[in-house]
Amino acid sequence: MPAGAQRAESALRRDGLALTQMLLAAAADAIERHIERVIWPIHSGAAGRASSGGTGGSGGGGADPDLDTIADACDRALLVSQVANLDAPGGAGVRIETPYVDFTDAQLFELALDLDAPLDAFWSCLHDADRPCGSCPECRRWKAAMDAACQQSLPPMPEIQVRVGKPKRIGG
Repeated sequence: MPAGAQRAESALRRDGLALTQMLLAAAADAIERHIERVIWPIHSGAAGRASSGGTGGSGGGGADPDLDTIADACDRALLVSQVANLDAPGGAGVRIETPYVDFTDAQLFELALDLDAPLDAFWSCLHDADRPCGSCPECRRWKAAMDAACQQSLPPMPEIQVRVGKPKRIGG
């Protein structure tokens, strides 16, 4: 298991109760407002830091998602939905969905580019400041994801061959 995935998995286990409580509160609020579904924007590795406002994940933006972490997040969403629905009045219920759970950082960033999301309004800097610092692990991780997504989005550059030699004399 990659180091980033191990960190995310251990953080998920450590912060699991906080995540469960957050999801249960969101589900209860959704039921009260007659909303049938809640989208949990967790993605591969994000589970470990979702409760603290970060996004987690594996470094570089291109590593494969950890299947145990993904399964844990999906199970948590399903089980919290079921618990919340036990006391839902009149058969109203809520479903917690995790549509981005298996995305890598680069895939999530590429989706944001495709949707023309306001990327200048996003960062996951670990420092509480008006602007991202650019040097903490989260800033570096998202910069790597942005670089990977932008590189995948650009068409390949054609090779240009330049020949240098003596000019040919025409007619003469």
